[in-house]
Amino acid sequence: MNSLELLQHHLDIEQEALNKKYLALTALPELAKLTFDVSSTFSSIDFDCLSHVKVIEVIKVFGGKWTKEVSGFGVTYTTTKNEIKIRCWQSEPPPNCKIVVQDEFVPAHTRQVRTIECKPDLTETVEKESVTLE
Repeated sequence: MNSLELLQHHLDIEQEALNKKYLALTALPELAKLTFDVSSTFSSIDFDCLSHVKVIEVIKVFGGKWTKEVSGFGVTYTTTKNEIKIRCWQSEPPPNCKIVVQDEFVPAHTRQVRTIECKPDLTETVEKESVTLE
């Protein structure tokens, strides 16, 4: 294949993936219930830098099982619906949690590691039975 044919092949693959994503999105009527800014990457739908109150709104709308992990200076919540990853990317941590930055010494340099610490006596509740936060 020459360069033009290779590029056309790659674009065909991307177009097929976008068509699949578009069809999956039409099966997510939950998106119409939200009014937050949203972006789309090749592999996910992202709600960026939300307050924790807005994160809970997104989680209530989509339901299901969500994971929580530290990313940068925020917390990213992730679930999958119709084979599409949905993320609340770099959002505020829950009110009972804080992000802790620690220096970790490795050969030749020091790096910063961020973790999330939550008070065990406060648990977050979401008013929908089909929601699980890990």
